[in-house]
Amino acid sequence: MAALTSTSRGRCGGFTLIEILITVVVLSTGIVLVLQGLHGLLNTWDGAVDRLRSVMLAQEKLEDIQLTAQFGETALADGQGVFDPPFSNYRWRTEISLVKDLAGGGSEAGTLHDVLCTVWRGEGGRDTAVATRIYVAPAAAKEAP
Repeated sequence: MAALTSTSRGRCGGFTLIEILITVVVLSTGIVLVLQGLHGLLNTWDGAVDRLRSVMLAQEKLEDIQLTAQFGETALADGQGVFDPPFSNYRWRTEISLVKDLAGGGSEAGTLHDVLCTVWRGEGGRDTAVATRIYVAPAAAKEAP
């Protein structure tokens, strides 16, 4: 059996405590940075989904206004409200202005309106605005078979 020398007696192999502590600090910092990046990514994703949903709801409201203008009995007017469930946390506001009366004194042409629909989610949510122009046929054309 070989005798133990003074150089081999103190070291048995493995990691020292300071090496383990440094490794834990470096790995913890890396994990925190990755989690912060994922948090930012999820916030961006949520914002994009919210914006897409707002645009789709605004387009739906504009289509409702256009159908009301073409086939409804009521005149176009500004309005505001809340969407039906499952989108009851989204609010809308419409602003309608007359661009031009195309009749020019006659009854054969209709009117052209600018319509701006603004949609936002909850209190203090980001506004999403969608605008269009709507042609409204004269009343005589609506009643024709």
